[in-house]
Formats: sequence, C-alpha cells, structure tokens
Amino acid sequence: MRKLAFFLVALIVPTLASAQSFPSIADVSKTLSILKPGMEIQAITVDATGNVYLAGTSTLGFTGAANNIGPLGDVDLFVIKTNATVDSVLYATAIGGSGTESLRDIKVDTAGNLYILANTSSRDLPNTSQDNALVPIGTVVMKLNATGAALTYSAQLSSQMTALAMDIDSTGAAYIVGSANAQSITTTAGALKPAPISDALPGDYMGFVVKLGPSGALPYQAATYFGAANRSVEAVSVRSNGIAILTTGTLTLLNTGLSQQISSAATGVSAPRMAFDAAGNIYVAGPATLTGVRLLGSFVITKYSASLTPVSVYDYPLLSSANSTPRIVVTPSGRIVVFGQPTNAGFPTLNASQPCLANIAAPNGVAGLPGIDTSGGLVGTIGAPIPPDQGFVVLENGTVLHAGFTPMLVAQTAVAPTNGRIYLAVSETIFGTPRTTWNGVVRLNVEALPTAKASPSCVVHGASFNAVRVSPGAIMTIFGSNMGPTVGAQFALTGPNGTVETTLGGTSVTVDGKAAPMLFSRQDQINFIVPWTVRTDGTAVPLCVTFGGSPNCVQVGTTTAVTGAFQRGTVTAALNQDFSIHETTNGAAPGTVVQLFMTGFGAVDGTLVDGGVAIGGIRNVKGQVTASTQPPPTGGCGLFACASATGGYKDVGVGFAGAAPSLVLGVNQVNITIPPDMPSGLQTFTISFKPTGATTAIDTNVQLQIK
Repeated sequence: MRKLAFFLVALIVPTLASAQSFPSIADVSKTLSILKPGMEIQAITVDATGNVYLAGTSTLGFTGAANNIGPLGDVDLFVIKTNATVDSVLYATAIGGSGTESLRDIKVDTAGNLYILANTSSRDLPNTSQDNALVPIGTVVMKLNATGAALTYSAQLSSQMTALAMDIDSTGAAYIVGSANAQSITTTAGALKPAPISDALPGDYMGFVVKLGPSGALPYQAATYFGAANRSVEAVSVRSNGIAILTTGTLTLLNTGLSQQISSAATGVSAPRMAFDAAGNIYVAGPATLTGVRLLGSFVITKYSASLTPVSVYDYPLLSSANSTPRIVVTPSGRIVVFGQPTNAGFPTLNASQPCLANIAAPNGVAGLPGIDTSGGLVGTIGAPIPPDQGFVVLENGTVLHAGFTPMLVAQTAVAPTNGRIYLAVSETIFGTPRTTWNGVVRLNVEALPTAKASPSCVVHGASFNAVRVSPGAIMTIFGSNMGPTVGAQFALTGPNGTVETTLGGTSVTVDGKAAPMLFSRQDQINFIVPWTVRTDGTAVPLCVTFGGSPNCVQVGTTTAVTGAFQRGTVTAALNQDFSIHETTNGAAPGTVVQLFMTGFGAVDGTLVDGGVAIGGIRNVKGQVTASTQPPPTGGCGLFACASATGGYKDVGVGFAGAAPSLVLGVNQVNITIPPDMPSGLQTFTISFKPTGATTAIDTNVQLQIK
C-alpha cells in the first residue's frame, strides 16, 4: 500500500492545458472551393441583409471569377460575395492591372455597393479620376456595383500616400486615413491642420484624413493632415456625431468637414484597434504605453462613450503586450471578443470544449511556442516548425466568459448588424508534405456562450501530458472547466467487486460510449482510465464528460498503445530496491533494481476488468520491452538494449514488465537493473516497447538519480 499512496501523488497533480479552434461557439466554419492556392482573405464585411463579402489578393490568378475587371497581372484583388451561411457564392470578381495590387480595407453600403481601398503599382488599372496623371499609381479607392460586375468609380490618389483604413457615410462619401509624405497632400480650405509641421523634412511623414465624395471625383471634398510627425492615422469610423479616428495614444472625434476637433481622449495604447456596440460606445484595445494606473505593457481595453468620455477600463494580462495586430470585436449587446497572441505562461481555457492543440506546449501552459504532436495528425498542426497560436477571450463587463486557443490566424473580423454574429476571415498553415494553407470563414455566436456546462478542453496522456490518441488501459487526463466539484474528489475501490467507480464527485466520462473508471475529478481536471474494450484501429471516437447535466464531447483518436512514464519532480516516479521512494535526494545505487511506473502499454496478459486491481501472478505486457541509456548506439543493442558507463555500452536488464501488482489496472510497472558501473548523477534511460504485431517500437525516456 505504500506504493499506492505514493503513486496517487503522481496521478492527481493538476496541470495547465490548452485547446484549439472554436467548436463550442462556432456555428459556421467554411472552406470555399472557389478559393484556390495563392488566394488569401485579407478583409471581410457584412451587409444589412447578412450577406458576407470577402476580399484579398491572389498571386496565381482567380480561375473562379465570373467578372474580370482590368488587364490583371502579377498580384490582383479578388472579391467574393456569399450568403450569410457562407455556402452559396453570389458573385466572384477579380480586379487588377498588369502590376501588383495590395488590399487595405472594404466597406459595404445599404444598397450592396462595395468600397475597396487598395494600393497599386499598375499604371493601367482602370480609373475614373486620378490625383496625378503622370504617376497613376499609389492609393486607389474603388466602388464595385451591387452585382460585382463593374466599377462605379476608381479614384487613384497620390502615390505619396499610404492608406490604412476607410469608412463610408450614408451618402456614399469615403473617409480614408493613413500616412503620407509630409509635403504631398493638398489640403482643403478650413482644414484642421492645413500644412505639415513647419520643420518637416522631405522624408518625414504625417497622418492624414481625406474625404472622397460619393461620385469618387477628385479633388477631395475635405483633406487635412493630422497628428505629430512620423505618426499614422490607423483607423477611422463614421459615427453619428462625427468622424472617429485613432492614432497611437489618441482617440479623436472630428467634424465631417475635417475642419474641427470635437473631442479627444488619451488611450495610452499602441497598435490600437477600435470597435463599437449598438449604443454607440467606442472600444479601443492595445498594449499599454502609459505607466501609472495601467501597467506598462499590459493589454488594455477601454470603453468610451460616443462623446469619448472614458466609461471603463479592463486589463487582460493573459493576452501578450507583444501583439502587433490585435483584433477586437464587440457585439451589439456589448460583449467584447479579443483575438491575439497569448502570453507565454498560463493562458487558460474557459468554457471551451476543444481537442488539445499540439502548438501549445503542455503541460506548463506555455502558449504560442513549438510543441510536439504525437497524435498522428489528429490534433493541432502537423509537423515542424509550428507557428504561434492565437488566444481568444470573450468578456462581458470585464468578466471573462470564454477563453481558448486557435491555430488559425484571424486576418480580419466583421459583425453582422442584424444578429450580432461575428465573422472571421482565417487562415491556418498545415505543415504536411507539401506545406499548405487553409483559408476559410468562421462564424461565431458569442451571444449564446456555454458558461455552465462541462467543457473538456484538452485530453492528454496522464503521464507524459502529450496530446496523444487513447489506448486501452491508458491513464488519461482531461483539462477544462465546469467538469467537477470545486474541491477535488479522489477515487476509492468502492465499485462492484472492489473496483474503481465510474462516477466520481458527480463526474463521469465515456469513451466511445464505454464508461471509464474515474481516478480524480475537479472542476478543471479529470484523471480516468480508458476502458479495456475501446477500439484500437485509429478511428476517432467521442470522449464525453458529464457533470451536472448533459454530456459535452470532443473527438479523440484510438491506437494500440502510447507509453509514458509518470514524473516526480525531475525524476521518474519509481521505487528503489529497498522500496523507498526514488527522489533526487534518494537515488538508486548502481547494480540495484528500480521499479518504474508507467501507463499506456495497452493490453496485458490475464483477466482485464475496468477499474480492477492487479493482484496475484505476473501480468506480462503483450509485447517486447527493453531498456537502454541515451543515446543508443546505431543499429540498436539487441533484446535488452544497452547502458553507457565508461564510453562503452552494456545491457540494462528488464526483470519485469506488466501490470503493477496491487495497483489499479492501467498502471504499468517496469523493473530494470542499474548497470553496476553507471556514473552518478541524473541519468536518462530509454524504455523501448514494441506492441504485439507492431513493426516499430515506442521509446519512452525516464530520468533516474544514480548515487
């Protein structure tokens, strides 16, 4: 029983977890067949009837386009209009000249006309008006008619302007912001800032705001410089009481003639983004640049009234201040959704029922760093290097309602004005052979979040904490939220014939419909044993958690065996020859036997009862187990592998491999003999297991302290 008490410590230590995608809040996830290689969605918007507009650039042409505008060339623009569920293409249009176009922004009016903001190097891009006939390149504003078949206008602005964002008013006038050479804009009479700073050099730039009339004719209806030298205007929105513009550190409201500053507020954030609710409140998000009330570098969301009076400020420190392109969306009811780079420690999942994401390094919760996917491609992104993942959080009045990870890069966001659905233009790199990129659209319904339902967020190997497939008898761990009691419940042998119960603390787990023995249950963590009769053919099966209501499920893959050794600090969970607990301060002597504790060897000889205890006899693992030190010599070492002592390799004897006597079935024990001349210190051994019928072995590293 000493071993049983010791082993419980290794089983129930809680660990942070991670998860992928948006399955619990997404009601649409579409890959459009019309999107071909070389096409990248870079902007998205939704009209008043719910139709969705996707736009971006294509490097390999647009073979699905029904409408081709311009001669087309190296890199062109594409526009796709779909219905609200993104399963019917209403039109598809390619636009470009013989050079290169790059997309900046799109907006749609109530009549379904689409306004496109882009930059071009094409001298032959169709235009109806232009700022400089000698240099017909630079920023371009186009109005595409409601059928997507023709341009109503195409206005080419100054080649010295870098446009960043655009919005339109009810008349069809377009407001464009960005940065320009500090001596290149012709401002209009009465402009708020008619001239650049007095000492501006030819290479300096300044922010600008220009208003293009409904016809797209030049010159501008209004134009002004704005802000300090070498600062851009980064966002613009037409509000009921003026034109809101955003720069690093400042939110400003101008009149529609761009001649007066109505109000202004210091935001204290860089790389800013803004969003709006139905009441007209403005939300600004970004990394903090001010010290004092806000921690320098923390991620801050500030809510302002329509007149720019601060209403509330939220810090969300688990989103990294390193975000260069955070995305913030606000539903009409005021729920805030932020997408961005997670911090490098402890980003949680909350109410997110998702399979594990291999891009996040479990079990320490380090987000956005390369991880190892041993699931055979069932979870996460396949191969290496693995790109950083994005975190997303949903907040209401500063309280986190939902949080999770996604391997998808959120390029742009849009909110449907009718029902508050959030549309995301996303891409995901798949590191297969060859490497590919998935482009698609995801629609979220954050007004109907699951906030009190069992939410499994990550299913991992109970010993290694790797994201793996499940195998019969393996001890597995689930991380998540709302999955059990606040105070953890530990198992007891109170089931039929002294077995482990399948309900613990009100929590139960099934794998492919089969009840699993429960070892530990708490709101954020479950430890369970995979039933012995679960299939091993690789098929994905449902894993369901029930606590206080209906089950909530994720899909997991199946396999014959996935081994792993339990850890106790820096050493593997083990007993020395004298049955004392193996510790860094209580190592094993050379020449003695060490009992290692593992799980995931699959079926063993003898009668297998779910939740039963291994008693009497030796239950050998159905396969071949050998051990060696690292690194093994080229070509292997035969049946018992080998150990490294003084530069040569020697056998490491495996005396026993099977179900650990007196412990619950699913705990494997492997006894090895430490070579008599093994050097002292922390040493790494390899346990090699070849399941019956397998062509390759599964290697598991273990760490032992040698006296």
